Amino acid sequence: MSIMKVFIADDHKLFRAGLIELLKDQQDIEVIGHASDGEEAWQHIAAWPPDIVLMDIDFGPTKEDQGIKIVQRITERFGDQVKVIMLTMHDEPEFLVQAFEAGAKGYVLKESEPVKMMQTLRQVHQGGVVLSPQQATKVMERFHRLKRERLQTELAELTEREKDILSLVAQGASNQQIAAQLGLSEKTVRNRLSVVFSKLHVNNRTQAAQYASKLGLTAENP
Repeated sequence: MSIMKVFIADDHKLFRAGLIELLKDQQDIEVIGHASDGEEAWQHIAAWPPDIVLMDIDFGPTKEDQGIKIVQRITERFGDQVKVIMLTMHDEPEFLVQAFEAGAKGYVLKESEPVKMMQTLRQVHQGGVVLSPQQATKVMERFHRLKRERLQTELAELTEREKDILSLVAQGASNQQIAAQLGLSEKTVRNRLSVVFSKLHVNNRTQAAQYASKLGLTAENP
């Protein structure tokens, strides 16, 4: 039987002790160390890499972001060799997104049942990424909101004439048709389109049209 080596990083002494006792009862799990301070945790993990790190987000003197910073260091140093599961009281999408961007593979609320902790540990150890359906929904909502905000920011960089051209592209108009409707030369339309592509970080008319459609940009409502 393969033994899963686990390290616990949490500055709540009673919670950490309880978690250690819980894991000691599992035949396939060995707790190889624990720490209440971020730097202490990093030094131990760097010297004796575990399979799994159970990492509190509210960890260390700076709180909140300290756990995220340690996860980033672990990911940069070890990649998927050392997998991190976040332990937290926070269920807000901002924390979820930050944790997974840093490289976490699981996210468990401290109020979860012990069986949930065990399931997450084993799934992550086997290569999975664990989120509850509710957490996954929050992450996706956050992702889509950030994406919309980015699109709006890029769109704001366009001039009104460039927006007119983009909206006509979204309607399927050719350069000749755009030139005729806006009173421009085809060469000017081509040049303006190149600028639009650059500002929006797209490569062709199809991608530009998709971009415009996502924002509801039409010829009638540029």
